[in-house]
Amino acid sequence: MKKGIVMEQHRRYTIIMTREGTFQKTIPIKDAAIGAEVSYKGFKTGAPTVITVQTRLLVIVPVLVLLLVPFYLAMDKNETYAYVNVDVNPSIELVIDENLDVDSIRPINRDATKLVNELTGYQDTQLDKVISMIMKKSEEAERINEGKNMLVGFSYMNKESNNNPISDNLKQLSAKDPDWEIVTFRVPKDVRDTARKEDKSMNEKEKEIIHTFYHTEKDNHSEDDDKQ
Repeated sequence: MKKGIVMEQHRRYTIIMTREGTFQKTIPIKDAAIGAEVSYKGFKTGAPTVITVQTRLLVIVPVLVLLLVPFYLAMDKNETYAYVNVDVNPSIELVIDENLDVDSIRPINRDATKLVNELTGYQDTQLDKVISMIMKKSEEAERINEGKNMLVGFSYMNKESNNNPISDNLKQLSAKDPDWEIVTFRVPKDVRDTARKEDKSMNEKEKEIIHTFYHTEKDNHSEDDDKQ
């Protein structure tokens, strides 16, 4: 009889780790807890099955990799924190994470497609720095509107959020380049969703809603004045 430590229990056999550090399959050892030292003997028929530590690692490690890689990728993937639309003449949507790092860029019009193709190194870069890159590329390609005006609308995924870190992040832009007039504003999530369905900039959609609301109010006031 030999002695070893119980590593696995199965209905038809038990896996034992021997004192030499190898693993051996034996006849079932009933009522033996995992980790308990027991006396054992191998199967009576055929050669005993001996599995070395190296062999078990070759089997276990790939399995662990297959199990853990999807979990790691899911944990590593940053969740979308907000969408930021930059309108100069090119109209661009930036997707940012909670650290205000840019994850991806989506061009909304033709000029934006050309500009985005020229941008490099923007991923995982702070929002204000990426917008500075867009400003510079727009100037170089003469794709800016008159007066260097820029609209920056942002929509948070969590519409209940009371904080406004994006606006704070972008305050430095105007100070760095006083030739630019930069207007930042918050866009409701439902407006952003509607703009995406219509393949428009949410800044443009927000202006449409404001314009419609203004003229509706004006027409209502005119009708009230006519009744008096």
